[in-house]
Amino acid sequence: MLKDDRHQIAKEIEEIEQQADPYCLDDDDPNIIEVEMKRVEAIKVLFQTILHQRTSFIVNIIDECMEVMGHPPCKYSMIGLGSQATGLVTPYSDLEFAILIEKETDNNVTYFRNLTHFLHLKVINLGETILPAMGIRSLNDFHSDDPLGNWYYDSVTPRGFSFDGAMPHACKTPLGRGKTCELIRTPSNMVKLLEDNVTFYLKKGYHLVSVLGNVSLIAGEQELIDEYASLWTKLQREDSRKIPLLIANVIMSENSPTFDRHVPSASLLNVKKEIYRFSSITIICWALLHKIQPTTIWDTIEEMHKNGVINNENAHHLMVMVSISAELRLRTYMNNHGQVENMSALSSMPTETDIGEKLRKVFYISNAKQLIRYYYTATPLKRFVSKMIESPGDALKLFDNSLQLKSQVYDSLCDYSNSKACLEELLQNYRTRFGKAFIHADIARTLSDLAIACRNIGDHNNAESYQEESLQMERTIYGENAAHPNIASSLGNLGVASSHLGDHKKAVSYHRQSLQMKRTIYGENTANPDIAMSLGNLGLAWMDLGDYKKAVSYHEQSLQIMRTIYGENTAHPHIASSLGNLGLASRHLGDPKKVAIYHQQSLQMKRTIYGEITAHPDIAMSLGNLGVAWTDLGDYKKAVSYHEQSLQIMRTIYGENTAHPHIASSLNNLGLAWTDLVN
Repeated sequence: MLKDDRHQIAKEIEEIEQQADPYCLDDDDPNIIEVEMKRVEAIKVLFQTILHQRTSFIVNIIDECMEVMGHPPCKYSMIGLGSQATGLVTPYSDLEFAILIEKETDNNVTYFRNLTHFLHLKVINLGETILPAMGIRSLNDFHSDDPLGNWYYDSVTPRGFSFDGAMPHACKTPLGRGKTCELIRTPSNMVKLLEDNVTFYLKKGYHLVSVLGNVSLIAGEQELIDEYASLWTKLQREDSRKIPLLIANVIMSENSPTFDRHVPSASLLNVKKEIYRFSSITIICWALLHKIQPTTIWDTIEEMHKNGVINNENAHHLMVMVSISAELRLRTYMNNHGQVENMSALSSMPTETDIGEKLRKVFYISNAKQLIRYYYTATPLKRFVSKMIESPGDALKLFDNSLQLKSQVYDSLCDYSNSKACLEELLQNYRTRFGKAFIHADIARTLSDLAIACRNIGDHNNAESYQEESLQMERTIYGENAAHPNIASSLGNLGVASSHLGDHKKAVSYHRQSLQMKRTIYGENTANPDIAMSLGNLGLAWMDLGDYKKAVSYHEQSLQIMRTIYGENTAHPHIASSLGNLGLASRHLGDPKKVAIYHQQSLQMKRTIYGEITAHPDIAMSLGNLGVAWTDLGDYKKAVSYHEQSLQIMRTIYGENTAHPHIASSLNNLGLAWTDLVN
């Protein structure tokens, strides 16, 4: 039944793709709002179908349990929590629920406790419950202070339809946390539980109040839910804004990392934490702050609109954002056949290589414009979140398709040509409006961004020209001899440009000035990523000048700082880059095995960050470096394989027939490797 349901949903997703595609239209197309709403309505109906399927499935299992156990001794209501209640549940979501009963006697509570155990056994038997979710103490003792007590990781079981986990922050099942906090209660006692423990449980991270505030019927009597909802609403009304404000504040503080990222990243996105959760949490908190009781996410937005919290235009944008986030999470789970949240907006490569590597798939969205449209609304909404508690939303505009945002998004998706085009148009707009001689920090930043965009497509002459103009403007704004982060950054970028243009002494000079300024700003011995970046750039410049010992020394300092900042064993782009640079510099010091190890570590880390089969320039660079390393080690067949993979990624990113220095370098390396192999 689960397989059939999932198969049907997969077919319906394909049909929606064909019937309503707003992403093939330009932003200013007069039909775009209509097509967007058609897509929203289709997604809404799709999730209603999933909810109906899931409810029917659960009811069937409950009926099977009751055939064995006998009829319930009293009226009951099995209430769905979390995404079951917000209407955003997927065919792979956990089962979060509680049970309302007519009367709390030992006999009644025991029956529903046993029913929950029996239901749990049937759900476990579906084979989609990971072992840590069981809270087996010898494997995962969540209550032990000994970190070795929670040691087991289940990488084998597909994570799908299962009970909410036994972790202390979870436990959203009728058994709760045992008899101290069981979720088998009468409506009045369930409300009393929330009232008595609202502050305690929110602070402890067991967010019953935020979860039990919004429920839906799975099985049993609707009248018990109605009674519960009425009592809960009355309590909140009597308590004025205190409870909703407390819930909203704690939810937002607990999920603060969700609000940090304003534009996408080339690294793998956790679709649940970084996209879906932000949308749903923000709307729930916003509604609570305006005394609106959240229900399904769609109805909550409509209620906010009806109550004047948001205008018609913003209601549309919120609906679009929510439908995109819900759809992306659904499609990620469907593609990965379980709750595997990794998603990428870049291109994918083959999953097998000539050297026998098996690379894991992640979900690659079919149209990057869909993700870009999500950020058109998510970005201004993230800016508004911090003011949400005290500010009205009337003047808020939840749509930002500015050239600045577009260029950032395109850059993060490695679409450097489009990023450059947006920045060129933005610069032209500034100059048309204010004149070419006008000096402003925003123009200086645009010039600097344009320099980086030119560098990314291999146009190093223009990169140097734009960066020099930016530096000149920054010195006029901040002072000729001022120590300012923007000036330090521009000096570093000019150093990189000089390296690419072959003037390595000039590059060292720029990087030294940049490093000195950053140490003045941040402190001589401070572990700062900008200082580490300058040290790494100096290492590359000294390598170009042939002083490999000095280069290695700078790269080691850079790596040490990066590991101090991000963690010794953290997969971070800066650490991966430092490892790769150490490999490059070490090549000339006569230890080819050590070089290969550095590049292998760098590649492995980059694949962890961006996805193992993702077409990303940093992965291509590491593959090319490994090709050179294996040539030095005499394994020419392996060298050819790595260079071929590198070339394939470069062509995927920059274009099959594009004249780009990275493609030229890959072709040259491949030619050399083939020469060695043939000879």
